[in-house]
Amino acid sequence: SEIKPIRTHHCSECKKCTMRMDHHCPWINNCVGFKNHKYFINTLFYGTLAQLYSLGTMVYYMMERIHQPDIRGWDYYYCFAMGVLSLSL
Repeated sequence: SEIKPIRTHHCSECKKCTMRMDHHCPWINNCVGFKNHKYFINTLFYGTLAQLYSLGTMVYYMMERIHQPDIRGWDYYYCFAMGVLSLSL
């Protein structure tokens, strides 16, 4: 019976109404809506940028270690494991 602004939705997780609600995000434990959509997109962008940086660093390290003539057998496994770990991030 109360008049709501257009595109205002009630979130069952937060138990509150949010203007221009997009979705409830468990990563930030809040609803993404009118007031925080820009910050949510920035979080996604910088998180992806950090993952790409760590992946590039690990690939660079792996390539340097593999091309060294005095590399031992366990170093291959270490480089492979670090590469898989960086891809899984």
